[in-house]
Amino acid sequence: MTRKTEYVSVEPSVMKWLRESSGRTPQEVARRIKASPKRVKMWESGEAEPPLGALEKLAKYYKRPLAAFMLPEPPVEPEPQDFRVFQDAEQEPLSFKTRLAIRRTRRLLSIASQIMEDLGEAPRALIGEVSLSDDPEEVAAEERIRLAVTLDEQLGWNKSRYRAFSQWRRALENSRVFVFQMSMSQDARGFSLYKGKLPAIVVNTADVINGRIFTLFHEYAHLLLRKAGICNLAEHGHKSRDAQRTEVFCNRFAGAFLIPPKGFADSRLVRRVADSRPLDEHDLGKIASQYKVSKEAVLVRMLTLGLISQQRYDGWKAGQHPPRQRRGGGGQSQINRCLSERGSSFISLVLDAKAKDIINYKDATEYLSLSLENYRKLGERIG
Repeated sequence: MTRKTEYVSVEPSVMKWLRESSGRTPQEVARRIKASPKRVKMWESGEAEPPLGALEKLAKYYKRPLAAFMLPEPPVEPEPQDFRVFQDAEQEPLSFKTRLAIRRTRRLLSIASQIMEDLGEAPRALIGEVSLSDDPEEVAAEERIRLAVTLDEQLGWNKSRYRAFSQWRRALENSRVFVFQMSMSQDARGFSLYKGKLPAIVVNTADVINGRIFTLFHEYAHLLLRKAGICNLAEHGHKSRDAQRTEVFCNRFAGAFLIPPKGFADSRLVRRVADSRPLDEHDLGKIASQYKVSKEAVLVRMLTLGLISQQRYDGWKAGQHPPRQRRGGGGQSQINRCLSERGSSFISLVLDAKAKDIINYKDATEYLSLSLENYRKLGERIG
């Protein structure tokens, strides 16, 4: 006996919002569920009701609960400000992976906010506030003091950029900034968000580690400016003047923070690179290794400090290949993935809440995306 198709009444605006908030086109949706684009548009206009089977497939495709289709209207989910700049094309819509990372970050911040409230810990901002009229060099010097990481410490991190990332991440988390790592598409290097007074920085795991280190402090500058948003770190292109000024400030801040002027301009190695024709790649690599940044970050810093000309920088840049994106961490263990993605600040908050019976095991394992066995191992590992 043929099973009768069950149709569901869905508010058209909700149907459209679910698709658009996932970054999908009607054509992509149609291919996924084997329907025509015209049929998808009819569901979104209210001309036809979707079958339950299609909604179940769409819930998985959009990574939303099936109950989301029963909402009376689209919920308010403010989009982060888009600071991305494109040199040769119109603004591109955010990809599904990047939108998903934003949604996941909002959820993690909501969880953190609720836990802190239940623990009686009122969220309080431990970072300052600056404006675009401030000098990014001075702001960077002040923030290095605030984060309590000396230049000698930075230079002593044994040339390990991964250790440098971990140390910088810890310094930011000690200042009550949540730092998450998530997989995104190439449309964003990272983004920053506020949930009330809770700030978060998210970096793209597909980016090389040098890029992630720079993005940490580019996004930190966005938080200081109270201009959280999505970035690709470009400064010039099809974008508003205010957005370009913001990106320039954040890049200048990150450069000054990671490569303080003290001793840099007078370094024999830096002077040798500045005088070399063409630029000495070997010595440039040595400097980058010392500061745990990219060669480009070193040259931009030299340009900012007047050690090389714009023409020399542009010439070097033109001869470079785009940085390769690293492959995702598919081989990571569940525990290592949790540590990498959520960071010690968020994890410690969840463990503390469970230890004080604010949440149960089911909540704790769900918040950390761990099995019960791995949750207990994680507690032993960082306890």
